[in-house]
Amino acid sequence: MFLLTTLLFITGNAALAFILYMSIQKDQIFDLVFKWQNMLREFDLAGTTNKLILYKILGGCLLCFSHFISFIGFWLYLLFILELNAGFPAFWMWIIIYFIYVPTSTTLSLYIHKLLK
Repeated sequence: MFLLTTLLFITGNAALAFILYMSIQKDQIFDLVFKWQNMLREFDLAGTTNKLILYKILGGCLLCFSHFISFIGFWLYLLFILELNAGFPAFWMWIIIYFIYVPTSTTLSLYIHKLLK
């Protein structure tokens, strides 16, 4: 059960990152509703370190965006597993799971993007 849930969350997180990234592109739904590309352009033109970091993780860099979504997805996965209360592993195991979950989900998202673009 634990392994299946983990695999489903990794795959779902990668697919969600792909869908969200495509949705913030020019003339797509999030760009039309929230003016996402204008916001990214303002972050890029500001030139400060904090604004450039926001520019990258909010959609200026596919890898950074995918990694950010995977990072958030891991914490949602952790909350879900803790809610199940299904004999979750010790703290040090969560660190190992983190280092498997986030890179795998990020890489899978990049692969889906490359495959479907």
